[in-house]
Amino acid sequence: MRKTLAYIFLALLFSNCRNNSHSADAINNASEINPLSIRDPKVTLSPDERYGEFFDSVVVHNVFEDSKTFLDLMPRMSTDSVLLLFKEAHKKPDFDWQTFINQTFIRPDSNKPIFTTISSQDVKEHINRLWSALTRPADSATLGSILPIPKPYIAASRRSRELTYADAYFIMLGLQAAGRVDMIENMVDNFAHLINTLGYVPSGNRTYWLDRSNPPYFACMVQLLAEEKGKDVLLKYLPQLEKEYNYWMEGAENPAPKDLFTHNHVVQVDRNTLNRYYDKIEKPRPECFNLDLATAQTSIRPHSETYRHIRSAAESGWNFSSRWFEDTKTINTINTSD
Repeated sequence: MRKTLAYIFLALLFSNCRNNSHSADAINNASEINPLSIRDPKVTLSPDERYGEFFDSVVVHNVFEDSKTFLDLMPRMSTDSVLLLFKEAHKKPDFDWQTFINQTFIRPDSNKPIFTTISSQDVKEHINRLWSALTRPADSATLGSILPIPKPYIAASRRSRELTYADAYFIMLGLQAAGRVDMIENMVDNFAHLINTLGYVPSGNRTYWLDRSNPPYFACMVQLLAEEKGKDVLLKYLPQLEKEYNYWMEGAENPAPKDLFTHNHVVQVDRNTLNRYYDKIEKPRPECFNLDLATAQTSIRPHSETYRHIRSAAESGWNFSSRWFEDTKTINTINTSD
């Protein structure tokens, strides 16, 4: 089975990179990402772009313990209505952040049953009980930051309220051991849906992750499912495999030198065409806004370049460590895309 998939990708490797114009800023139809964009055209934007000065104020005033909490709130009204209410409300001397947030946003459901470890159970039984605690229903379209996906899935943790790419393959290995082929197929279908819609898989089905992906594990996921359901699976998902390959190989016909930020994931190094992790956005990550801002303030590089390197490290799926640091010690020397 592994040889079969290897042959498929060797064929792709030597094929022409057709239709390789897939990127977040090349998406033509916002309604394909979220049908509610007809009601609110700004719903597919990352919250920092969507809310502008309002987002900045939430961050500056430390309204929440972490940036991600605000990003995952669902507005009760259109973006422009929220901004208009904020413009008027924050001028008043009795303005209160929590009151305003409660009036204009819906908080994610936090009334989930508490998972309790049963000490008499062995590890296998314990893990099998966790699957139900980590199962999430299909994400439908809302006015929040979630990207709708059609099938249920397993989240990476009990706090997670989205499907994350970097974690999913390893979750699927556990599902395979537990005999949960149905859920493996659900998750593969979800990623296939994202590829069909966007041309690639974002690092999670949130609007603030649309600018970057994670290591392309989709091929490993398809292979895993094929091991359980047969070779026909490889043909079923071949169009999505090719689309993701083209996303990562965009610009391969004319790759840029590694120190230029001309193309996304392809660079030329000593006449060799190589892939790299890359995020072109020159701003702090919304989910780690203050942390990234502080890093840039002490960086030896221009702020815009520092943000690109930080975001590119996030695309790798690895935890931040000295592997990305030029001096092997401090994050302000980060040079991931080099």
